[in-house]
Order: sequence, then C-alpha cells, then structure tokens
Amino acid sequence: MSAHNSGVRALTSLHIADGRAFVAGGGEDGTVQLWDPESVGHIDDPLAGPVHQLVSMPVRPGAIRQSRPLLASVNADNTLHLWEASSGLPMAQPLEVSAGRPVTVPIPDGRTLLALGDGKCPIRLWDPESHRGVRTKRSRNPLRRLHLIDYPTAVATVPWRDGRTAVVVRNGPSLSLWDPASGRDLGSLRISMGLNPLDAGTISLPGGRTMLFTSSQEGIKLWDPTTGVRIAEWNRKLDNRTTIIPVTWPDAHPLLAVTEEEVTHLVDPFSEDAPGGGRVRATLAVGFQPPTSHPDHPLLPGRHRLALAGCLTREGRPVVATGGHDGVLRLWEPETGELVHALPVGAPINALLATDNLLVIGSRDGLIALES
Repeated sequence: MSAHNSGVRALTSLHIADGRAFVAGGGEDGTVQLWDPESVGHIDDPLAGPVHQLVSMPVRPGAIRQSRPLLASVNADNTLHLWEASSGLPMAQPLEVSAGRPVTVPIPDGRTLLALGDGKCPIRLWDPESHRGVRTKRSRNPLRRLHLIDYPTAVATVPWRDGRTAVVVRNGPSLSLWDPASGRDLGSLRISMGLNPLDAGTISLPGGRTMLFTSSQEGIKLWDPTTGVRIAEWNRKLDNRTTIIPVTWPDAHPLLAVTEEEVTHLVDPFSEDAPGGGRVRATLAVGFQPPTSHPDHPLLPGRHRLALAGCLTREGRPVVATGGHDGVLRLWEPETGELVHALPVGAPINALLATDNLLVIGSRDGLIALES
C-alpha cells in the first residue's frame, strides 16, 4: 500500500456509516494519511499537521456527522488538530494546551466529546462539533494550589448505569469515576493503585463487560468499575519501564501483555488456579531492548517500545503479533508462547493494528497490510 514520505508512527481504524473501514496512519513527516484496504491505496492528499498521538472518533447513530468520521491528532507541542477524515479538511482552528492522548467520551444526547489533559492542566471536555469546551474538572485538593501535586488525568471511559458513560480519572495513586454529563463525581468510588503506581487502563471482556486494571511495582490488579471491588490480581515485581497492553480477540478471553526488558508475559488475570489470582499463560521471548540509533534515522521517543496486537489467522486461530526496532514481525501462540512465524519487514516496526481481517504494520518505510 502507498506509504508516507517518511515512517508511520501511529495507527488507528475508522468505520463509517455504510460499513466501510479505513486505516489512518500518523507519519513522522507531520501528516496523517488514510488508506482504503479494499482499493489498496491512499485517499486524496495527506492531512497536514504534526502528529504525536492519533485517535479516531467513533461513528454514532444520531450524531450530526454520523457518516463523516473524525480524526483527532495531538502533536509534541500539545496542540490538538481535528480533521474531517472523508475530505481531509481541518474542522476548526487548532486547540492549544491539549496535552496527553485524547479520550473519546460518548454522552447520552448522541454527541462524542474529547477529554484532554495529562496532569499538567485541568481535564477539559471539548465538543468538536461546536469547537467549544463543555466543562472543566479541576482538583479540589489544597496541595494542587500549592503546586505539590498534579492535576487529575483522564485515563479511559467505562460503561455506567442507565446507559451513561463514566470517565476514569487518575488523581495521583488513586482512580475515581466522573460523570461527563453532569460534571460530578460518581459516588464515593475510589480505587487505590497501591504503592509506587505505574499505569492504569481498561480491558473488555466477551459480553461487553469492561474492567479496570491498575499496575504498580507490586504487580497488577483488576477492578469492577461500578463497585470498586477488586476482582483479581497478579503479584510480581515490576519497574517503571514495564508496559501493559490488553490483548483481545473477537469472542475470546482477553489477556494482558506485560512487557519487560527481554520477555513479554501473557497474563490471564482472571485465573483462580494460581497464587495471587493470576496466571502466566505464556512467555514470549521478546522485550523492549533499546535500539541503536543511525544518523539517517534518528530515534524518536518511544520507538523502542514493543508494538503488539492480537489478531486471528484465516482459520480463526488467535495469535499475538509483535514488532520492534529489529524490523521483524513475529506471530506467537498465546497458550504456549511458541513462535508461529517470523516475517522480516526490513525496517523498525513502530505500530501494529488489527482491524477486520487485516494486520496493519506501521514502519519507518511506510505501511504494510497483511491478510489473515
């Protein structure tokens, strides 16, 4: 498939009202480009603008632009750009001071908002249709006014009661839920991430249930976001370089990929037949070893992190795809950790995306789409 003028760094997928699917890639040359896997080509011209983070806004029935998917990108200068993906035109003026990865927030009236903020400024809910801020969540902690702690950070969204959606908010070592429609905290729910917290996110289970996971140097815990009850845990010493990525397949049991320096553990956090409540399904012989730089291709922040995705083979067999700075795509058996296949790509792999029956690779030299 046609490539950027330089490497692809971020990938996301888009689905529009007529059922078609597109792939959007953010390039190191400061553009976003759309590919149509059916025609094996890019659409019109690249979307101009710097790219550091890339998020697609889902198409929702009843929304104003339900047949015109939107893309939000954030650059290294913390400026948000919103694009109309079908035409490649910018929606409005860039929004400055928009640090962090945007979190899409569906609300009951049919709109999809963006929650912005990475702890350096208050969380802002922004309406891309009107290009206005809806509300701001500030910290009531007096230590914030003394600049001793950071602002809250939007982590993800989870389904809530009565069809509402709650925003998961991180305040230092704890998580709470916030109602974006009313601007109020949802009850007294508060989840402690433990000593030396590292990361937090969500994992979706078959049947539509969503769980929260938190990690610290003591291990990983899973929580029910509606009750705050701890469901499972995996006790293992982690460090601040450890990354945790949910691995999911359609109608299959999800796993957590815990990547350390030399290996990646596939953890089943719901297993009850192991001490601490979690079980390592398999260990993959690949990690995040720092690469060596080259004058013609300087390293960008985060490039050495392992790219990872869950995908299905043509026979419906679930596999785990990994890629990194060595430029080799590897497919692994998730139950045994056995290497199924290794495909040299010839350039460092920056991002992986599994969409429909395709596995999309974003590399320094462009984009490759593989059929299952």
